Amino acid sequence: MVTCSQCQTRNPPEREACQKCGADLLPPPGTSKRMWGIIKAALAGLFIIAIGITPLILWRDIASVAVSQGFAVLLLLAGGVVGVRGLIRAIEPAPIHSRYLERAARHVEIDSAQAMTDFVHGVMLAPAKVRQNISQSLPTKLKNLVVFSEKSLVSATSGYQSPEGVRKIIYASYTIWGRLSETMPEFRKSSSTNWQAGVESSKAHIRRKKTLAELSRVFNDLAGAGLVKKLGYCPKCRVVVTCDESGHCSCDGKHGQAKGIVYVIPEEEQLFKKRLMQAYAS
Repeated sequence: MVTCSQCQTRNPPEREACQKCGADLLPPPGTSKRMWGIIKAALAGLFIIAIGITPLILWRDIASVAVSQGFAVLLLLAGGVVGVRGLIRAIEPAPIHSRYLERAARHVEIDSAQAMTDFVHGVMLAPAKVRQNISQSLPTKLKNLVVFSEKSLVSATSGYQSPEGVRKIIYASYTIWGRLSETMPEFRKSSSTNWQAGVESSKAHIRRKKTLAELSRVFNDLAGAGLVKKLGYCPKCRVVVTCDESGHCSCDGKHGQAKGIVYVIPEEEQLFKKRLMQAYAS
């Protein structure tokens, strides 16, 4: 259940606004975070510009003036681009995955189970290239909750016997994906045909690739058995569709790769269809 930060009313997770006071249940990052983003962007741009100006001050001999001027112009342009891009990112609407992570951070002490669910949903909705580095930017309390969660430590899955067992497998898999930059999990199938995960400390690129391949195998096995839905946003259809094994729109294979592919349990299909539309339809 999602606790409203304004009136403390507990709401179903699928609600976007509090059923009592109407407050946004997926709030964007606070003003302080946006201001810090703007400050970092400005400082980064100014730092690069300062590096570009320095040669013009120090290299005064004629032989070096052409080289120093060219070098300085490039860095001045780079500093301007970095600063402007940073400012745009700081003031543009927060992506849906970061809003889930923001809500997870707010629920750490209120409802740890909801905080973990929001963390997993944030990982699921994040672009694939962002997922494996998410845990590095988490607030300390939320990061500690994730680190010591059973999903991160042992990934306690119970097989395919129940919807809850499938949910555990999906949530554990995405939790591991969200922590690839820290610890390396290794999936294996036990003699009782249940998926389990062991965790090894390693940051090797090869190990990360192997883990992602194993996670993909688990997801595809579940999708092939009809236990989870493989969803994605099709730019051609302009709707969220079910994807085939290769990630293409199931309506027409010629439409190409869908965006934001995510594997979800049937009970959360409508929630993720709505969220993927919010993330990619604009």
